[in-house]
Amino acid sequence: MNTLVHADIFFFVTTIAVVVVTIVLIVALIQFIRVLRQVEALGKGRKEETANNLKPSRRTLFRKSLMSYARAPFLFYLLRALRLAAKHG
Repeated sequence: MNTLVHADIFFFVTTIAVVVVTIVLIVALIQFIRVLRQVEALGKGRKEETANNLKPSRRTLFRKSLMSYARAPFLFYLLRALRLAAKHG
């Protein structure tokens, strides 16, 4: 009879411990999910901010590259003229 009482007490204490540990794990998991959502939101904000900051740079780069292509025929003509002048003295 005495061992039966000890077994009941053991299972009661174990059940309480399992319930408490489960509740603690659920709370920790909820907090972890909240942190992950905040990190994701920060990442999206940074991505949008970076994209907005790069728009002027992209425009400038595009304009400069267009100007390079516009100057290219003149430079080819100039190089050709210099080669011809070097050949003829």
